[in-house]
Amino acid sequence: MAAQNPFAPRVIVDDRVITAHDIDQRALFLELFNTAGDLRTIAVERLIDERLQISEARRMGIRPSEAEIAEGVVEFASRFDLSAEEFLSLVGQSGLEPESIRSFVEAGLAWRQVLQQRFLGRVEVTDAEVARARQTTAFRGQPRVLLSELVLPATDDNVELAEMIARDSTPAEFAESARLFSASDSRAQDGRLEWLAVDALPPNLRPAIEALSPGQISAPIAVEGAVILFLMRDIDRSPRLPERSIEVEYVRATVPSANAEAELARLRAGADACADFQSLTANLPEGAVVRETRPQPDLPARIALTLARMDARQIAATPTTGPSVDIVMLCGRTPTAELMPEGAAMRNRLTDRRLEALSDGLLAELRAMAIIEQR
Repeated sequence: MAAQNPFAPRVIVDDRVITAHDIDQRALFLELFNTAGDLRTIAVERLIDERLQISEARRMGIRPSEAEIAEGVVEFASRFDLSAEEFLSLVGQSGLEPESIRSFVEAGLAWRQVLQQRFLGRVEVTDAEVARARQTTAFRGQPRVLLSELVLPATDDNVELAEMIARDSTPAEFAESARLFSASDSRAQDGRLEWLAVDALPPNLRPAIEALSPGQISAPIAVEGAVILFLMRDIDRSPRLPERSIEVEYVRATVPSANAEAELARLRAGADACADFQSLTANLPEGAVVRETRPQPDLPARIALTLARMDARQIAATPTTGPSVDIVMLCGRTPTAELMPEGAAMRNRLTDRRLEALSDGLLAELRAMAIIEQR
């Protein structure tokens, strides 16, 4: 019967067929890489997208070569520090066929070429956007997560136990389960771990962890010989650059206390940048105006307290009881050069983001025009 035939059509996208076998293979692929959610539903949606991508590529005369596909498999395997042969052998032990990996890679390569032909000339990233993104990225630092873990040996009974804990437990009940059942040393702390940087986590765990909000428990994650659950206790996305890694540029004018209020008002009215500040104070005696860049810990204490409350291009007077007052303008705070992402890499990242948005729009358009029949 057709219903029992793994190669019977389950979805037809225009004239392209998705079989039951295709869906089984993609669901297995998603399971191996710890994708959360209804795997068969996700598999169908992604396969529909790939059929549309391949069709559009063919319409435009794009067809990745066998050499390009082989190179793409090598690149994909390298993400896991494996050769193509090692990767295909490893996933093959779980029943994932090389042709399924090949089809996945081919669709990605073809779609990338579609986007390059259609959009790349329209995606411009200015030098100013690159500079702003480099600084923002460096200041942001990496998010950190505060997790609790529960590690169980990979047996059928433990898989059921993990599913029950993930489905029914409160954070307090998770802690009790970790203390009673976990095979990890962290059970002595009810499964609690210290703060971890997200980018330090294994790549196959990140998607499941990044999808959690505080108080949520992940679905069971299968790793070699074990099943793991994570409870998200907290997330820290605040900047965490050490003070020594931040350089502060400012300009300072020392004026008599009696004139300080009027001088402050004049500078605030007329200076939009540090160069304006210097021009407006050019009449002051030599040495009264200083512009410098220092690591944040090396700032003079009075000035550091004032600058700490300021944004770039703001002007303020430092508190004093002496005969003179320092009026300062913050030119900017900059991460030290070694923490700034490379300009070329940041330009590529911004370009990729814009291409991704255009890709989503084109794919939605193709879906709207396609005839998609599910059986």
